[in-house]
Amino acid sequence: MEVLKGNFEGAKQSLGTTELHKNSPEPLKSPEQLINIVILASSSPRRKAFVEYIFPDKQVEIVPAGKELETHDVSLIALNKAHQALSIQTAKNSVVDKDSTTLILAADTRASIPSIKDNKFNLVSSGKPMEPRGFIDSLLQVCLLPNLVEQQSHYRLDSGSAHLIFESGSKNQFPKVIFEKEQALVTLKAEKAAYLATSDGQEHYLQEFYDFYSSSPYTEHNMPAIDPTFISAGISLPVLSRLGAIGSIDNISQNDPYYKDVLRKAIFLAAVGFSHRILKPFVSDIENRIENWSWLDKVTHKALNENTDKMSPKK
Repeated sequence: MEVLKGNFEGAKQSLGTTELHKNSPEPLKSPEQLINIVILASSSPRRKAFVEYIFPDKQVEIVPAGKELETHDVSLIALNKAHQALSIQTAKNSVVDKDSTTLILAADTRASIPSIKDNKFNLVSSGKPMEPRGFIDSLLQVCLLPNLVEQQSHYRLDSGSAHLIFESGSKNQFPKVIFEKEQALVTLKAEKAAYLATSDGQEHYLQEFYDFYSSSPYTEHNMPAIDPTFISAGISLPVLSRLGAIGSIDNISQNDPYYKDVLRKAIFLAAVGFSHRILKPFVSDIENRIENWSWLDKVTHKALNENTDKMSPKK
């Protein structure tokens, strides 16, 4: 999993008055105990379940983000979500208690899919499809365009996450912000990609999508069923895994003994998107918390349980 550093000057320009600090001038003492309120700048039920899991004793408030920043930089999108959440809560007088410390968390995950423009091949961040079958164009780009430049079918997951700390009693009225960006490169098997480029393959993908997101890991946690319009490009990593279409993730193939761990981390990146470095100051054992999250175990197990019969042409 590749980790990229954020551009703080660009973020400062994009977010206006927010003051950014990669490192707080004076490290917080016992930040886990100092946080009074945790605000999640997202309406995602998966992020909500995760934040409530790692902060079981904190007051967690959900503030859905407004209009997303028009940029392909997922870290800046996450920063803007956090900034919007702070503005909304401040306007509602929710973050005004004297000496209270509020943690705002935000994340954004995008699929960057193949594109050829001016005879140049590149991976371009994709938004969510406008209608359920809108995933088809994205899937065709993933499956076919790389072959034109003699590459394997592939796409990339890009995730940006940010935390913002607002101390009501502090003389410094600007929030402290830290953000991170992570990536995972997903390569498809040639024969599976060829099949997914057909109408039969696309129908099978769509049916598996509906089956997967209405299965027990989701229904048991009261997560509503979704369609491809809820996911960037409409392309689901666990669904592709379920169909046996994934050849490798970050160059780790299915035959590698570490593949399950790599898949699990990539699914976490796609479904939740928080870097553990964003959460480490407030959850000291965050790596263990993620490793022991039962919901992620269930989703990964189901993704590994291939429905290979769905990857064969109908007779």
